[in-house]
Amino acid sequence: MEYLPDTFPVQFVELSHGPVGYRQNGEGFPLVLLHGWGTSSYCWQHTLAYLADGWRIYALDLPGYGMSPPLTEKSGSERLAELVIAFADAMGMERFDLNAHSFGASVAAYVAARWPERVRRLVLTCFSTFQNEFERRMVEQMLSQMGVSVALWQPWMSLWHPWMGLWQSWMTLWRPQFPGSVPSIYQTLAWRFFYTIPSHENEAILREGFSDFLRMDPRTSLESISNALNPAVNDALREIVAPTLLVGAARI
Repeated sequence: MEYLPDTFPVQFVELSHGPVGYRQNGEGFPLVLLHGWGTSSYCWQHTLAYLADGWRIYALDLPGYGMSPPLTEKSGSERLAELVIAFADAMGMERFDLNAHSFGASVAAYVAARWPERVRRLVLTCFSTFQNEFERRMVEQMLSQMGVSVALWQPWMSLWHPWMGLWQSWMTLWRPQFPGSVPSIYQTLAWRFFYTIPSHENEAILREGFSDFLRMDPRTSLESISNALNPAVNDALREIVAPTLLVGAARI
């Protein structure tokens, strides 16, 4: 993926709970974009640019992510779905298309199920759930371990972040001696999450993603992880009546 500069600045709208950040572009039928866990509206830069001719696009920073302050109360998917509707009301959107990724897809599922008259079409990307209680227990163990890891590592990574630029400059001096063999610090951190790691020329994508991860509110991140196990999300999926596209991506 080619790096796209941060072309669409974050704007803010005041909702009943407080401010919510969003990026906007294009003209046409409204399209709302919801990011996944650990990211922000920045991840939709390409979508904001490429679909601008057909949609009026709003990419949200969900509370606790990106530039949006966290909620003072619990912020599960069902509560965030209410805020998406509140945002749509504030923007004057009676109906809209909805495209969501990963954790954001669980929020979108609740929006489409609880307010079917508001969602015209739905896209859920990289969203998984469980078929039975055994699978739920397996996912629970995996996500619980991940949640503990995030809680432990995020503060240390925040302290380390200011020094990464110095480390990166030093490593750049060695690359001509070992072309293609010395990964950057961002590439090293990303290997677990990407099938194909962006090249050195495009690693700004990784830098932005890492910054988003560090901005994520710790309490919100843990609530988001635990909320993925809520059996109610399966009920919401069964209630969706809008035409829905499911996109799975094991390798990108």
